[in-house]
Amino acid sequence: MLRDWVTVTEDASLDEDGHASGHLRFTRGADVVHWRLTAQEQLHRTRTDFTFTRADGPHQSVKVYLEGFEFHASRRHNRIAADARQRTMLRADGHVVFEITWADIDLFEQRPTPARPAWPPYSSTAQEQAKDAYEQYGGQRAQFAGAVFVNPITALIGYLREPDNERWALRAAAMVTGLLAAGGTTPVAVTSRRDDLINALRSELGTFGERQAVPPPLVGGTSSPVHVYRSNDLTGLPIVVTLDTADSEHLRWSALAVLDDSDAVLDTDAHKDRWRSWLYWTNLTQFLAFDDGDGVQLAYSTAADYDVEMLAVCGGLGELNTLSGARAVSAPTAGTPHSSPTVPAQRRRDPSWDEDILEILRDEPNQGGELGILARQLAERGKRAPVFGYELGTSRWMVDFAWTESNVKVAVVYAADESDHDALRRDEAYVEDGWTLLTASEWLGRFDELVALLPDVEDPTL
Repeated sequence: MLRDWVTVTEDASLDEDGHASGHLRFTRGADVVHWRLTAQEQLHRTRTDFTFTRADGPHQSVKVYLEGFEFHASRRHNRIAADARQRTMLRADGHVVFEITWADIDLFEQRPTPARPAWPPYSSTAQEQAKDAYEQYGGQRAQFAGAVFVNPITALIGYLREPDNERWALRAAAMVTGLLAAGGTTPVAVTSRRDDLINALRSELGTFGERQAVPPPLVGGTSSPVHVYRSNDLTGLPIVVTLDTADSEHLRWSALAVLDDSDAVLDTDAHKDRWRSWLYWTNLTQFLAFDDGDGVQLAYSTAADYDVEMLAVCGGLGELNTLSGARAVSAPTAGTPHSSPTVPAQRRRDPSWDEDILEILRDEPNQGGELGILARQLAERGKRAPVFGYELGTSRWMVDFAWTESNVKVAVVYAADESDHDALRRDEAYVEDGWTLLTASEWLGRFDELVALLPDVEDPTL
């Protein structure tokens, strides 16, 4: 996709220095913005699809995830809350994170797709209010819609071309301002008291889960500096908004986007639309943290327990600063003794099993069932971790695990009955491409055979 895009873009060039890396440059006159591109970067407990690292200026890092609905937000793989935690922690570590769906790619490349754009996220009236706000905040009105009401891929490219966090923070603030003119937006609280504000936010977030919310606090008059609103975008995604007007010359906004991750909705088309909108919003609201606000990504299942006191509007350091400080405190310092696993050299354990796979499977029913059992046994045998949620070809046929090395090509698929035509077509595509594939249950019955097929974590030949 990026290769094709740069061929029709005058100010961009891509120089590849390997199958998994390259250099992306944007040139405007004598100014050049230069990014180092790395694919499939392994980080603590996660693996990005792409990482862009600034090579010509201040240190900046952009992590990009390509999110497939089936593997991230479906009934079979409900990783909504876990994804939100992981992406938030990356942002707390100083990275900008963009989450892009396969539907976004189809729309960007103008391929036929039933998916509807998640943008613009509200009515034309609300859009006009957002443009007005951007101009009021010091931006150029004509540039707003083309940066914000666009495909997340276009927004990502826009950020890479112009990595000015403060300017993107103004765009995010204006985008949230537009919500106040969206249909159905309701005031929740107006207060100058910190305790009342905290209680109001806790109460509102408590309405998303099964927990009964406490009654909202009494609110002050309209002259009170902090306002809380609840809104929904056009997909029905709920967003809790706070506005701090203590400094009339510098309004501070926060937005908490909350996605329903309950079993009752996971099979619905409306949920799929809201999931994509949730990603779209938080790609942009993350920049509120650069202007004394917060852009929060939450799931229904975690909303009631969210610590609102760390938000800047509640007098905290802000979500990302708070989490960054907590991680720094918990990290071992140089010279601090810490335990290490006593694993024999021939049975070294691939850390990707624990950081990328087993942590997620533990959150699934029965800890992933037979797939979880298979993963744990392979990890204990010192086998290299697979690609988790691999997709084959342009049809993106998904399997649970895949060892993609050319002389291995082994996959673990989910069990399906004969009426599941998509699963049958998937199996045919993999077999035609030279893969060996069985279900987790079947591989457990042929475990020794599987162990013989798979590379060890230290195997240098693959």
